[in-house]
Amino acid sequence: MDGSIEMEITATFDLAQLPLILAGPILRRTEAQSVSVWVALQTAAEIQIQVLPAQGNTVDHSQPLLQGTATTIALGKSLHIALITAQPRSQQSLLPGVLYAYDLKIYPRQNTSHASPVDLGDALQSAALPRVCLSYFSHGLPTFALPPEDLNDLRILHGSCRKLHDHDLDALPIIDQMIAEAADRPNLRPHQLFFTGDQIYGDEVADPFLWAIVTTQVEQEGE
Repeated sequence: MDGSIEMEITATFDLAQLPLILAGPILRRTEAQSVSVWVALQTAAEIQIQVLPAQGNTVDHSQPLLQGTATTIALGKSLHIALITAQPRSQQSLLPGVLYAYDLKIYPRQNTSHASPVDLGDALQSAALPRVCLSYFSHGLPTFALPPEDLNDLRILHGSCRKLHDHDLDALPIIDQMIAEAADRPNLRPHQLFFTGDQIYGDEVADPFLWAIVTTQVEQEGE
């Protein structure tokens, strides 16, 4: 075991050091009249989504095209997930060859007044972690494009099993680079990503993750 891994294992695991959003947001499905985003949070919450017209570094918040609300489902004391689906406000439909952005507002359950939602940027940072940028544009919001009308322009990415503690280089940054190079060109961006491997190596967990899982379970059982 090398020193870097050993240091991670002996460090104190504290959920307070992590942001409100533990995983995501992940764009799960897009259609002309439906956009679904998955997210995992530390606490129970109501989440609102808006799909907005985007053009370069400009997003129009005054006229959301699609919107929706979902309540998280508890999978554990500190793990709450939701799939939030936005649907049209009127008869509008999203179009191929056009760039769109989406925004989330999170209302934790303890905030009964719903007066102070947590925005997406704040939900991704904590005292121990800097602010995370999800966007390739200055507006700071994640963007997407529907598959193009001409299937010859469709760009599909494929990956297999993902082993986080493998010693080879991580290939996912290549996708980030591909999107960055075509961020403002909807038909040149990757449109779909498929992971078709048979597992995530759940039976061969990296030592730091295994330690964190076991430690958290013991602490919760002792409460």
